[in-house]
Amino acid sequence: DEDLKFFLENQRDENVSYIMEEFITAEVTSYDAIIDSNGKPIFEASNVTPLSLMDVVNTAGDSVYYIQKSVPADVKKAGRATVKSFGVKSRFVHFEFINITKDYEGIGKAGDFAIMEVNMRPAGGHDPDMMNYAQSIDVFDIYARMVTGEETAADAAGEAAPEHYF
Repeated sequence: DEDLKFFLENQRDENVSYIMEEFITAEVTSYDAIIDSNGKPIFEASNVTPLSLMDVVNTAGDSVYYIQKSVPADVKKAGRATVKSFGVKSRFVHFEFINITKDYEGIGKAGDFAIMEVNMRPAGGHDPDMMNYAQSIDVFDIYARMVTGEETAADAAGEAAPEHYF
């Protein structure tokens, strides 16, 4: 609070617009999916970053995250709702949600999900390879089949693909 007060009184430039966000203690959880031309997920995955990246930076600690073996129902629900709200079709998506770990007035209660990022691309870094190992699949093959128009598990079943595509 003192730092914010000092900034507002001494360092703020009246000619600049600022956007400030409250720091929220939360666990980052992703929804990663390949969405077919009908807006249906044909592959879904999720990763979890249990440590705050700000804490990792401030303490020079290690950044840790992992791919979940299956997508939890609440993450799947939030991810699919986001896909629908953006009208996503024929894309790989990477959405990041914060799973709030304590109550914040005006923001949410512990256990609530809030969107942090919406990316219309695959997750970065080693994530696609980690998804392949975690689920014994090949996301690159699934994506290639989708963009070339091959029938997908979602097309065949008329709904989302099973946890394991093949």
